[in-house]
This record gives sequence, structure tokens and C-alpha cells, in this order.
Amino acid sequence: MESATASGASRPLLIRLRALPATTWAKLGLGGLCVVALVGFLAFPTYPIYDSEYYLLWGREILHLHTPSFAAYDAPTEHPLAVVYGTVLAIFGNAALRLIVLSAIASFVILAAGSTASRASRSHRPSVRSPCSCCARVSTSSSLRSAATSTSPSSPRSSGLPRSRSSARAAARRCSCCSAWPS
Repeated sequence: MESATASGASRPLLIRLRALPATTWAKLGLGGLCVVALVGFLAFPTYPIYDSEYYLLWGREILHLHTPSFAAYDAPTEHPLAVVYGTVLAIFGNAALRLIVLSAIASFVILAAGSTASRASRSHRPSVRSPCSCCARVSTSSSLRSAATSTSPSSPRSSGLPRSRSSARAAARRCSCCSAWPS
């Protein structure tokens, strides 16, 4: 009984879930999105739209060594990459219709994964309080703020203006080697 209490098993589930890092939540969300997308694809047999069907039609015509019927009445605009993609999928026959839908769903999942990864990389910034690895300059927010707004004690005007313009410029300057802004 003591080992269960000591290991933290008595902590409520909500507290343990809140303690998980954001990257774990992102991975769980992406995994859930993949499962929901696959179940939705298998459970609801949908078919592609008008434009995609024409790309498959033109791809079949190219596979049969015929000129694609781009001038057909009410045909969509032909896009070269889409026609090439339709030609590749036309090899699969009638299953190509479902493969186009599957590739659209997979594209959405990949887009969501890329969006999550780019947000995670943007949120990871090096700490400004520690010295950067290529120079020995330490810049903390309190020292920069005091350098930018301190006034001379002997100055008759104590209005909180910078002591000199060069110290204010130095406080607002980026690090020359790692381009980090002081906070």
C-alpha cells in the first residue's frame, strides 16, 4: 500500500494529464486525427469531385495513347500536374476514384502534422537570459532595462529617460552572432 501511495498512483487523473508536455499532446492529437481519418475513409465511401474525375479521364486517355479531350464541353481547366497525377492513378482502374479521396485525406493529415511541427519549432526559442554559445555576452532583461532607462544620479532631471542615446541603442540591439533580441 505504501508503494502505491509513494509512486503517485493516488494523484487524480486530471493532474497527471495536465503534467504531460505539449509535444506529447500534439503527438496524441495527430495519432487521433490519423485514426479518425482512416475510419472515416473506410466507413463513408465518398468519391471525388468533378475536376478530379476529369483528371482521371484525361489520364486514362493518355494511357491509351489518345489525345486528352481538353476541349470537351464544360470541362474544367487542365492543370499539368493534376493531369500527370491522374495518369499515374489511372493505372489502378476503378479504384483510382477512391485513391484520389484517400490522397486528399492523407494530404490533410500531413498538412496538420506540418502545421503542428512548425508551431512547435517557432515556440522553441533560445533563452535570452543565458549567454549565447558563440559570445560571452550575458543579457538579462533586468540589466538591459536598467541600462536603457537609468538616469544619472547627479542629473537635475530624473525623468526616466535614457542616460545616453548610445546606451538605449545598445540595449535594443540584437546579438551579433545569434540574432537574439534582448527581452
